[in-house]
Amino acid sequence: TEYAIAAAGPTRNPRDPERTPGGSSSGPAAAVAAGMVPLAVGSQTIGSVIRPALYCGVPGFKPSYGAINLEGVMPLAPGLDHLGLFAADWRLLCQAFQVLADTADTPAQTPGRCLVVSAPSDLRLSNASRAAMDRARARIERAGYALVEAPDLGAMRNETDPLAKDLVTAGLACHHGGNMDNDADSLSPTARALMQKGRAFSDAEIGEMDRRLAALRQAADNAIRPGDLVLSDAIEDVAPPWSADHTGPNRLQAIWSVLGLPTTAWTVGDDPATGLPVGVQLSSARGTDVWLLHEMERLERR
Repeated sequence: TEYAIAAAGPTRNPRDPERTPGGSSSGPAAAVAAGMVPLAVGSQTIGSVIRPALYCGVPGFKPSYGAINLEGVMPLAPGLDHLGLFAADWRLLCQAFQVLADTADTPAQTPGRCLVVSAPSDLRLSNASRAAMDRARARIERAGYALVEAPDLGAMRNETDPLAKDLVTAGLACHHGGNMDNDADSLSPTARALMQKGRAFSDAEIGEMDRRLAALRQAADNAIRPGDLVLSDAIEDVAPPWSADHTGPNRLQAIWSVLGLPTTAWTVGDDPATGLPVGVQLSSARGTDVWLLHEMERLERR
């Protein structure tokens, strides 16, 4: 996907070639889902690992912010950029993360709470997505977790959603605006519009964004402790039809990129109406990446 945010690439969804594989990490998700490779690397700034993983029906993982060194990775919004992984199974994904990670994992406690973050009330989820959430809740409860509604975490979206958009447009203009100046015709209209919007921010406004980002991450660290799972809706529906203009909505995934928490894409079945995969997101406390991946393997076995 152009600059990991704008026009879609030509990649299609292996489960249905008339549909998008998601983005921006379209290629790696599709390659794993098609059986071309068992493991692939992607990136996420808003929802570019979680959404493709679920649209294509493969395990996907966005680590804690800063867990994997980003040297050599194209920058979009450095305060939000994460390297991510797709794999044929959770064990391989965990092994790959441990090879790549620059940080030691924080030992988690015995599983206890599962904090449930509901989708925004103004967002209409499909029957398939609602059923996926119900199925995930039941499996997590059978695994020994106490389900606890967490409206305060959900309310953070009022700040995280607009902040993610502003940071991305500011970062895109900063790191790639020169391409628009030198060869605007090679960019899509979407990319040009985002860059122009990003250039409108002053240095003071960008500094304020960074301060808000740090404050939100501290608030999340205070609310989520090691041993907690955080369950949330991840996609509004199954993968939509392929289009050059979009790779599916990213509103549900943005919060966990802003908060910088480790997050997995968990496919919990197929939609009976379309035969396409549906699933949810599971997050945990910052720095408990390996613990979360081990829990995913345990949940999958169940």
